[in-house]
Amino acid sequence: MPSEACSAPVFEASLGAYLDQLLHARCLPRGGWVQRVFNPADLPVALERRVRARSPAAVWRAYTDGVRLWCATCVAVDASAYRPSAVALEVLFFENDGALCAGGIWTCSGDGVWRLEKPIDGSYEEFASGALNS
Repeated sequence: MPSEACSAPVFEASLGAYLDQLLHARCLPRGGWVQRVFNPADLPVALERRVRARSPAAVWRAYTDGVRLWCATCVAVDASAYRPSAVALEVLFFENDGALCAGGIWTCSGDGVWRLEKPIDGSYEEFASGALNS
């Protein structure tokens, strides 16, 4: 995915693109093959329920490498409390059984670098460090 600079405000049409950028930058394996899952029916049943039950303002993305599955939802949040000229997303990550495994507020400013501003769960530090995509 191209490393385009992030800009505010986040419009609904671009929310999915920002989530894609974050996932590719921080969560998905670098240099490895991954395929996006477009149909919720192709997810494990518990994840499908999570995706279908999300807020109308939220978008979801799921990717697989044929063995593992990454699934996240996000909504745009007010960035003024973090970095005023940034894009801010509240992102939730789910396990295959539908359980919330991590979440937090991420921002991206004009430099194109995603930064974890406020983790919801301590294990989320792995995402912030990029450890999951190495």
